[in-house]
Amino acid sequence: MAPGPEETFSPWKTTMPRHRSWWLAAAVTVVSCDAATHAVAMMLRPISLEQLAHLSSTIVHGRVEQIASGRDVRGVPATWITVEVARTVKGRARSRFTFKQFGTSEPLADGTIARLPGLPIYHVGEEMVVFLDGESSAGFTSPLGMGQGVFRVHRQGRTTSPTVARDLVAPSEADRPAPSGQGDGDLETFLDEVARLAASGPKGQRR
Repeated sequence: MAPGPEETFSPWKTTMPRHRSWWLAAAVTVVSCDAATHAVAMMLRPISLEQLAHLSSTIVHGRVEQIASGRDVRGVPATWITVEVARTVKGRARSRFTFKQFGTSEPLADGTIARLPGLPIYHVGEEMVVFLDGESSAGFTSPLGMGQGVFRVHRQGRTTSPTVARDLVAPSEADRPAPSGQGDGDLETFLDEVARLAASGPKGQRR
């Protein structure tokens, strides 16, 4: 998760604060591997689509246009992801925007490996729907629930409607079919449902 002083809803089962720059700094030594990623997934609390829609600061459907990795002004390893926006579901509407996520998918020039297992990896040209947390005081953000807040868009051809699938399913949900609206469905139907949920408060109360 993004560093910062805020402590609000957390998708972690532990009492670890949601935004802490010092625990993210410690993650610089973490090396991504299948076992570590599974361990992180085991710690994640499942987040429903309704929670994602309510708690996200920004929700957009778009295509990854550019990815840049390095260190920010504080020297913290970071990746800047620029998205060409097709539809803004929640947040300020814009044609493209860039968000800063902790860590890098590849070693930096100085050999530093900074990868927090569970955080999504992006690729230029891929299409996705992303549910982003608010920015920390250091300008970091990331999808809510790590991979649970990223839905990849799949296109099979011009005559077939695009579909979406959640990037990461929490272990408690892994062996169950995704409920309606949770993913693996028609893209436009999914976006319309997310927009409806984002515009409503808990239990369907209008914001």
